[in-house]
Amino acid sequence: MKTYDASGATVSVPDTFSLLRQIPFFAMFASDEHLQMLLDFGDWMECASGTALIKEGSVERYLFVLVRGKAKVLKGDTLLGEVAGPTVLGEIGAFMAEPRSATVVTDGKATAFRISVQRFSKLPSELLYKLMCHLFQLTAQRLVDTDSRLARV
Repeated sequence: MKTYDASGATVSVPDTFSLLRQIPFFAMFASDEHLQMLLDFGDWMECASGTALIKEGSVERYLFVLVRGKAKVLKGDTLLGEVAGPTVLGEIGAFMAEPRSATVVTDGKATAFRISVQRFSKLPSELLYKLMCHLFQLTAQRLVDTDSRLARV
C-alpha cells in the first residue's frame, strides 16, 4: 500500500501507520503487527463520485471505513442521510449476513477501506474485544441519533 501526504509525496510504512492511527477505527491497533494484520484483511478503494460501497438488498460480509470523503445513504430513492469520513459504514449488515437495508454511494471522490468481517476471528482476543466494543459504541450512537430524529418527526 502506498500512502501519500498532502503534498503528494510518498510516505513510509511507519508514517503510514502513524497517519492511520489518527483515524479512530485504526487507532485501537496500537502495535504495528496488529495494524498490519488488519490491513491484510481488507482492500483500499479509491472511489469516484457515485461509487456504490453498499447496495441495498445485497448480502456481503464487508464493512467499510470511509477514510476520506463523503457518502449518501439511500433507501430506494429516499435520502436517509449523509456521512463524512472518517467513519465506519455497513457494520450491522456485515455481521448479520442479511440483505443490506440501504445503499451507500460516494458523494465526490473518496477513499475507503473494505474489511471482511469473517477474518476478524484471526485477531488476538484482546484486540477483537476492543474492535467489537468500538463497533458496538458506534452502532449504539447511531441508534440514539436515529431515535432523536424520529422524536422530532
